Amino acid sequence: MRTPDLPPENAWPLAQVQLDEAAAAECQQAAGAQHIRNFGLRADYESLHWTQLLLPLYVTWYTDDDGNPRMLYINGQSGVIGGARLASQKKGWQAAGVVLIVAAVIFLIALGLAGVGILFPPGMVLAGLAGIAAMVVACGAIIPAAWPWQWNRGQLEEQV
Repeated sequence: MRTPDLPPENAWPLAQVQLDEAAAAECQQAAGAQHIRNFGLRADYESLHWTQLLLPLYVTWYTDDDGNPRMLYINGQSGVIGGARLASQKKGWQAAGVVLIVAAVIFLIALGLAGVGILFPPGMVLAGLAGIAAMVVACGAIIPAAWPWQWNRGQLEEQV
């Protein structure tokens, strides 16, 4: 539920300015203009009736990597989610570890192929390709480690 900070009599001048600006934006959009010059609005606001507005708002929470609860707010009309939606840095490091293990296995296969390449020279070509693949996969481990940090940085900047 939204409750007003000001009584309606004190809030009306602020609301009137916003209504006038919204009307100017509607006129600009209807005219298809980029800019409006000499816009004038003479509106008579009569018989004002004030009510409370109840909007559906859903609140949920999750715990981050440090065990702190993080609140999420979902607007029931528009579906817009508010609050910091943080990615798990721990899971990012775990995924990076799995990718590094895969790179190590590929590198061990490359070493085995290099050993076979001593007896069978075309095996050295396969060993070189496997070594390059191991390096590419190892470099790819940076992505799951860095992505949560970058995502979280953007989420926390929105909060400020």
